[in-house]
Amino acid sequence: MTFVVEGPEEVVRLVAAKLDRLIEVVEVEDISDLDHVYREMVLIKVSADNEKRGEILQLSNIFNVKTVDVGSDQMTIETTGESNEIESLLELLEPYGIIEVMRTGRVAVLKSKE
Repeated sequence: MTFVVEGPEEVVRLVAAKLDRLIEVVEVEDISDLDHVYREMVLIKVSADNEKRGEILQLSNIFNVKTVDVGSDQMTIETTGESNEIESLLELLEPYGIIEVMRTGRVAVLKSKE
């Protein structure tokens, strides 16, 4: 599970220490000062009749979007990226009518040392 804690270093250490005391927690590691990559995943259900669907798919190509479900008047798309990329996609889809958004929040991993 990934937690993003913003604040002074003292607050980050306090949160990490509290989490580390939980029985189910195996390890807590602060990677904010280490070389890492992070991404978010989002599922977006958007209104999409036949006319709009083509426009949405063209728009989606910019953001490396996958179509995961298509209905007669709506579609669900999925993408991963940085927070600002996802926000940009949501802004562009807003005029089409966003029905539902499910978003993971950040997940992160350390970069390889090579």
